[in-house]
Amino acid sequence: MALLRFFGRALFSSYFVADGVGMITSPDKGAERVETTTDRIVPLVQRVLPEGASDALPEDPKTWSRIFGCMQVAGGALYTLGLGRRFGALLLAISAVPKALNARDEEGSSLVPLSLLGAAIVATRDRNGKPSLSWRAEQARKEAGKALDRKADKVNRKAKKAAKKAEKKLNKTRKSFK
Repeated sequence: MALLRFFGRALFSSYFVADGVGMITSPDKGAERVETTTDRIVPLVQRVLPEGASDALPEDPKTWSRIFGCMQVAGGALYTLGLGRRFGALLLAISAVPKALNARDEEGSSLVPLSLLGAAIVATRDRNGKPSLSWRAEQARKEAGKALDRKADKVNRKAKKAAKKAEKKLNKTRKSFK
């Protein structure tokens, strides 16, 4: 199953890596795809950020093309290699948003970019077949509680046994004084 997951992750992220390299090496083409999204989102983000940080936020679509390209390459590499799969998938999902909002293929459909965005969102939940940390913590807590109950029962049995033994000795001692 590990080999199947590796090939599945590699095939999924190969599109993003190739597209990211294209956006880095040809930022003019990438700028056309991200321009309408960045024109809408950058002013909103600048209003929210503090003054010093908002000035540092790039406004040039070519710069955003390179940023999204780097996110796609880094996210694709992380996701493919299995190092930070969920973070890599998150980078892919974030970088897919402008394309999903603006892209139209030959038939005028945005189905492919939306499908890739959906797959990237699902991939952020990839746990490689293992349950979540919260589930494992809950199971460990339950198991620790059961182990504690078993120990408490054992201690209670030993205490009752010791109490009976002490009572017998006490009764024997009382009889010897009479």
